[in-house]
Amino acid sequence: MKILTPLVLSIVCFFLSTAPIFSFPQLNSNDLLQENSNKAFGDTIAFDDFSSGGPATGDLPSGWSSVDVDAAGNNFTWHWTNTGPTGSYGSDPFQSASSNNGWIMIDSDGYGQGSYNSYIYSPIYDCSAYLTIGVSFQEYYRKWGNEASNPYGNNNTYLGVSIDSGLTWTEIELHEFFQMGSFSLNPEECKINISHLAASAPAVQFYFRMQGYWDYWWQIDNFLLYEYQSSDLAHQHNYVSSVVYDSTNAYTSYGYYSQLPVNQLTPMRFHSQVENIGINPFTNLMVQYEVSKNGTNIFMDYSDSINSNPGDTSLLFSGIFNDTTAGKFQLTSVMSHTEIDHIPQNNVMPPISWQVNNNHVMARDKEYSSFNNYTVYMDPDIVNGVKYHITTFDKMQSVSVFIDARTYPSLKIKAQVFSEEQDSLSLLIESAEHEIAVEDLGTWITLPLNAIDPSDKDLYAGTNYVVGVITPEASYGHVVIGYDYSYKQDVPVAGCYDSIWTDMDSIPMIRFNLDGAIEPPIFEEGPLELEWGGFFIVCGSVNETVIYSLDFQVTDPNGLPVTIEPLTLPYFVSSFWDQGNGTYTLTFHITPDDISEFRIYHCEIKASNGISENIRCYNMMVLQEYGCTPWTDLSVETVTEMINIFPNPSVGLLHIENASGAAISIYNTEGKAIKQLLIESEHEAIDLSAYENGIYFINVIMHETAITRKISLIK
Repeated sequence: MKILTPLVLSIVCFFLSTAPIFSFPQLNSNDLLQENSNKAFGDTIAFDDFSSGGPATGDLPSGWSSVDVDAAGNNFTWHWTNTGPTGSYGSDPFQSASSNNGWIMIDSDGYGQGSYNSYIYSPIYDCSAYLTIGVSFQEYYRKWGNEASNPYGNNNTYLGVSIDSGLTWTEIELHEFFQMGSFSLNPEECKINISHLAASAPAVQFYFRMQGYWDYWWQIDNFLLYEYQSSDLAHQHNYVSSVVYDSTNAYTSYGYYSQLPVNQLTPMRFHSQVENIGINPFTNLMVQYEVSKNGTNIFMDYSDSINSNPGDTSLLFSGIFNDTTAGKFQLTSVMSHTEIDHIPQNNVMPPISWQVNNNHVMARDKEYSSFNNYTVYMDPDIVNGVKYHITTFDKMQSVSVFIDARTYPSLKIKAQVFSEEQDSLSLLIESAEHEIAVEDLGTWITLPLNAIDPSDKDLYAGTNYVVGVITPEASYGHVVIGYDYSYKQDVPVAGCYDSIWTDMDSIPMIRFNLDGAIEPPIFEEGPLELEWGGFFIVCGSVNETVIYSLDFQVTDPNGLPVTIEPLTLPYFVSSFWDQGNGTYTLTFHITPDDISEFRIYHCEIKASNGISENIRCYNMMVLQEYGCTPWTDLSVETVTEMINIFPNPSVGLLHIENASGAAISIYNTEGKAIKQLLIESEHEAIDLSAYENGIYFINVIMHETAITRKISLIK
């Protein structure tokens, strides 16, 4: 009989090049083992890069096995892969260190509807020679969340540990604090101290378990069992905060700004979060802070010195940094202590940058950086907003928002600005509704704020303003804006607003442009076609390598000269050329092996007029040439009149007429696509009888034009 013991203990997940995304407190016990192993620290006990799996997905790596014990009997098991998820919400390629030879994955989205409780079991390992033991793995995880049909109430993930060859288990919950729509960076490295569970055990076994109902996926690679550090401090986070002092010299923190106008500048304060994740104490722990401006060091300060015991999480503060002129700033930090740290690599945090500008722009996001920067499908009539604090009287001009390439053209969005007064929000002003065009996709757009009276744009000192965007109900589920998950805030500054304000850790990519702000360059539509799902199509041939060039246009609304440079290019882009006249050229070198419906490539281009910048992010797919026929533009009115969807309400069978060649996506009220298909005839029937009664939204994309219909399912 198997016995399961739940456990919460230290789990530290590190991005390979940046800060941890989450960590749980270290188990703090006087019974933790001290280091006396006769092995060299850091010995590898076992390692698996899963290269022994495949070539078929059912061929798990040697010694690993999977079973789905869910009562529904769907048999949604783990499998080996070298391509990634296969569902309608695919991912960019898993960027683990050995992804070229495959990894393991539970592909819930690929399986589709149905519940699961799926395990993958490791081989049995001999750890009898080790008193400190750790588990490490690289992962890429994305979570959808609760659904009414989910028998487990959530999409839970676990690591199981057994020291008796699988007879009894201790289970550790992972991703416990992930919310709906959250996901890890790619890759994320997780390290877990299991010394108190598995020290000196001769028969240690592990499992990964995910349970839920039609969620996204969990991808894992490079499983490592190793001698864990007995002395290790982890520098978890650095914070840069705008602070305002009152007459008593007490201050209020208003969080991080990536861009701040000179006239709204405040003093800054820095602090660090440090966790003792080993089993030994540290003394004289302190952090040294340095700030550079335009590449020159101008500030240095030290935190107080403290002692850190196993399991302690400490906050160490700098003094006040106060610079009053424009420039580009960067904070670096160095942690010091008396004892030897076995893993000094996690003592160093990446620099944090911010800009003080003369362009009257306030921003909290750190700029869109690759497909990893998650995006959010906006709910209708709910504001996605960012909080900005005004220190000096000013006037508002416009709002900028990043529109993800997966947004469907012709849908609408508008900006709204609220004042915050005693924890309530009052709408002050809004923009006109903006119809999203193809050239808006994957870039920043600016929404001018409309005022009946000039005083409507007044901003008052000492006031918080929530600057947000909203989409009407007709655009439900298809307007996608950028969200920045790259920086952990020390105060809540972002959220959603309906009847109440709901805080979020991530930052909507929404910027506040004050009076006098210079708008950035604008990317034109360009020659690439938009595929349903929000990907631009690059053409290839299944028979031969093809090489061709495409020109793209950038204009500046201020008449200023524009410089253009690439930030990220797919490997099949062999050259980039800024022609100097607002035109840039990409040369594509496409081989037959590059063609795939499941691979997503990312391209980022930056344009600057010397004062402000814009960025264009293409998520690309390479398809064979017959899939690249240019479309003919049709108006929304034409498509609406042409396509017939009936009956409504429906008892389960839905008919669609005059939609040949259209891409159909059907969404539930939670915004998740339950079905996606390409219509291949003038009259097709779609069976929805397996779905629950309720309201559904049908999105039709035909000839680059999108319409949405709402239907009722009543069985």
